[in-house]
Amino acid sequence: MSARFLRQILVSEIGQSGQTKIERAVAELPVAAAEGEVAELYARRAGFVRFEPAAELRDQTWTAQSPSVQAVLSGSRCALLAIRKAVES
Repeated sequence: MSARFLRQILVSEIGQSGQTKIERAVAELPVAAAEGEVAELYARRAGFVRFEPAAELRDQTWTAQSPSVQAVLSGSRCALLAIRKAVES
């Protein structure tokens, strides 16, 4: 296990077994350009190595003022949902 993910491993909700699950899982991410780029960046840094287009996005309504802020919020939330899905499986 890489020291790169030590902070995640120390989180009790993830731990060593959760990090292993993240690395083996497929992250379903949005295909929209800005959100997809942000989501993939977050997911890669979490340890995902495989990605698929998301069938549908849930709860992706944001009330941010600029499109770039909306993209970061939406993309990071998608990556976090992928982490949760991988760890809980």
